[in-house]
Amino acid sequence: MKRLLFLLLLFFFVYLTIFTWNLKTGLIDKIVGYTGLEVVGWILYPGDWVYSKTKKIWEDYIYLVNLKKENNLLKEQIKRLKLEVIKLKKEEKEAQRLRKLLRFSPPKGWTVQGARIISQSIGPNGVLKTLIIDKGSKDKIKVNTPVITQDGVVGRVVKVGYHFSVVLLLNDLNSRIPVISFHTRTKGIIKGTGNTFLKVLYIDQSAPLSQKEIFVTSGLANIFPKGLPVAKIVKIETHKGSLFKDVTALPLVNFKKLEEVLLLIPKR
Repeated sequence: MKRLLFLLLLFFFVYLTIFTWNLKTGLIDKIVGYTGLEVVGWILYPGDWVYSKTKKIWEDYIYLVNLKKENNLLKEQIKRLKLEVIKLKKEEKEAQRLRKLLRFSPPKGWTVQGARIISQSIGPNGVLKTLIIDKGSKDKIKVNTPVITQDGVVGRVVKVGYHFSVVLLLNDLNSRIPVISFHTRTKGIIKGTGNTFLKVLYIDQSAPLSQKEIFVTSGLANIFPKGLPVAKIVKIETHKGSLFKDVTALPLVNFKKLEEVLLLIPKR
């Protein structure tokens, strides 16, 4: 008990001494203020560091998200612009083709009408070499209406609907067109083979034909007007015992690249 009382008196004495000394010098207040500031600072600093880093990461994330959205919008815009350029180029080419077609002057006694091709059955799976066009009986189209381009004969209409028609191509096996050579005036009949090339039938062995000569329509059979270019000779062969030459020709029209054609309609 005495020991405890002694320690309390000692503690009280030391406290009063230090308190009195501090009143005179203020040193303890300064130390406590400084050390307290340090303690507070080291407590707050990690939190502030974490906050600032988290804020920066969040701002970077938001920036990247916005940047990604902006990039996606730019990509979509570029894609739309590319499609627009393709569309404009396609329209330009179409306009060029149409202007070229419109420069065609129909033969005397005929009028011309343009048509778009909406389907083709060209190739190994096609039973007939045909086209479907967007003109029919409402446009005064009839069976055997000649179909051409500015380059030459395409074929003739073989089936007519009210809005659409079927065109039998020049190279179909069922196609026959009376022709005459442009320079030597040799008559024959061009027959389709179902392939790229054509055969010219009934050319006499003595006919003075030469390669690259052009055959044009002769006007016989009353289907095609006279003088339309049809095909170019690519090979001439003669065979003993045969009355006729074996003549191979190439159409002047590339059927696979056709998109528009002209229809010839006789004037009434």
